[in-house]
Amino acid sequence: MDKNGNMISAFDPNGLSILYLAAPTLKSATASDGAVTTKWSRVGGAESYTVFRKTMGGSWKKLGVTEDTSYTDTAVKSGTAYLYTVRAYSGDTRSACDTTGLIQAAWSDTSLLTYYGPDSSRPTYIDGEMYLITQSGKMLKGRTVTLLDKTWTVDKNGVITGYVTDVMRTAAERLDSIGWNLKAAFNYCVGYTYYGRWMRAPDGEVHSTWYADYGFTNHKGNCYVMNASLYQFERVMGFDCYFIEGYVKSSSTYNAPHGWTEVVLDGDIHVFDANFTNETGVNGYDIYYGKSGTWRYTDYTRVD
Repeated sequence: MDKNGNMISAFDPNGLSILYLAAPTLKSATASDGAVTTKWSRVGGAESYTVFRKTMGGSWKKLGVTEDTSYTDTAVKSGTAYLYTVRAYSGDTRSACDTTGLIQAAWSDTSLLTYYGPDSSRPTYIDGEMYLITQSGKMLKGRTVTLLDKTWTVDKNGVITGYVTDVMRTAAERLDSIGWNLKAAFNYCVGYTYYGRWMRAPDGEVHSTWYADYGFTNHKGNCYVMNASLYQFERVMGFDCYFIEGYVKSSSTYNAPHGWTEVVLDGDIHVFDANFTNETGVNGYDIYYGKSGTWRYTDYTRVD
């Protein structure tokens, strides 16, 4: 009874202790050769962290447990984009987690990987569409962006509207077989049988599309076919790339019509010419204009 005559109960002087764990704040998911590393903030009271992974449209699956605030996933397939999230644990107590997660594509070779889009992003191919993924693993949505000298709309789901073409999807299917690696794609095009020196795309056709479609269908062709195929590989892998048509010096009095590709890496132009390697056996992968031992490119323009 209290001092006012009211009846009151006793209470447990020991009380009940409840541990609350905040959800880890995801910081980044970044690609390195054959791996993706996820980092997050430390949670007070946490004893360990469990990392979860899924693909787009899939379900979360436990990936691993660590006491650190980072985890490197090496069980990845090049060209596949994975989403990552983390829970904090202390005994049987667990935190919530960010169900949006961070997303990043895995690469077997990141030596030429650059992020040239807004907020340090690059186009990333996922399930038949292209998305803008930042270097830290965030998906950009609902904006207008400039890529490949053109303006594109990124919808509310993150899809770059109209970016992916049927021939790019064919290129993606080939990459699934040969590996999502630019050197592997280059060698695939070098392996075409040389055919049709004077073959040209019909009037009204998009050159890079027509030539590449011919190459993917027939696995043969001339300089335009080999390098348009390479261009489609470069584009679906998210590079800042261009299909070039111009000439190479064949003699002191004659310039031969020719096609090749450019890839812009950190502001520098890198030249890729699968046909040069096909015809000469000399490296045409990641060269530069005027490089000794290569063809002399002249009077050229970016077609696509």
